[in-house]
Amino acid sequence: MGSIVGVQPIWRRKEDGAVLCLELKIPPLPQVITVGRSVTGKGYQHFRRCFEAYNIVFVQSGSFYITEDDIAYNMKEGDILVLEPGKTHWGHHPSPEHTELIWVHLSHPRAIRSLDREQIPWSYPLQRNEDNDERPFDQSMYLPKMTYIDPASIVPLLERMYLMFHSFSVSNALPLHALVSELLVKIQSVAQVRGRSRSAYLSEKVIEYLQQHANVPLHYQHLEESLHYHFDYLSRCLKKHTGKTPLQYMRGIQINQAKSLLENTELTIAEIGERVGLNSHGYLNRIFRQSTGMTPNQYRASCRRNYGPEPQK
Repeated sequence: MGSIVGVQPIWRRKEDGAVLCLELKIPPLPQVITVGRSVTGKGYQHFRRCFEAYNIVFVQSGSFYITEDDIAYNMKEGDILVLEPGKTHWGHHPSPEHTELIWVHLSHPRAIRSLDREQIPWSYPLQRNEDNDERPFDQSMYLPKMTYIDPASIVPLLERMYLMFHSFSVSNALPLHALVSELLVKIQSVAQVRGRSRSAYLSEKVIEYLQQHANVPLHYQHLEESLHYHFDYLSRCLKKHTGKTPLQYMRGIQINQAKSLLENTELTIAEIGERVGLNSHGYLNRIFRQSTGMTPNQYRASCRRNYGPEPQK
């Protein structure tokens, strides 16, 4: 894997688990501008450039030396780097060997912030849109600034993108953007999976447990026995990565299940409460109102007003 040198360290070797990531707001998803590739000879040095586009550079073979705003990146085979819009980049050292590069230029607003992979709340529950919403809630994607990806897992995708872009037509414009989304998923997954901390892993295991047992009361002892850790420690892990305690997270699951049943079935409120594990009618009403600002009956009526039966012609 390549390394970075410069006036300040922004990315460290994976042994310490630290990976700097860029947080990008979605929707919309980034839009492709161009896909290119080059085979450079020994001694190649990239020219100085600053433009308003993301430049994702992948080293298929050889080595590549590039600086962005005084931070130098020494890239080797399999390294992928996200150069940012509005930042000047240039080659700070000639390549000592023949090098093959593939790059993708994307249009998208500048990153919201940079943060370490361990700060990303992967398991944090996002607010779910309702049937009467007309705009999606804000979401984020996270791209490692620089990381390693096995060439065998990404080169075929990049080659498909390159070939599709260079036979660009009305029929393949949408498929090309679908491939861009696939590329971004692959890049994000490196940050999400590689070197997860114990707390992140246990947070995900607690979420799996809560999803499987959402319709029964939360028994702390059973959770401890299932995951082989004290409840207080498991609760701290979940709180760190989602901002919620196990009970709060489970209530969120139950409320979402209740919403779905209110929208799509004719079950009574009592029957819905029994199905989602909130057996007391009064308790279901109170928890539901706290979450949505409406009682279950009001929520059902609201859904029917907005999406009632189609008028007969």
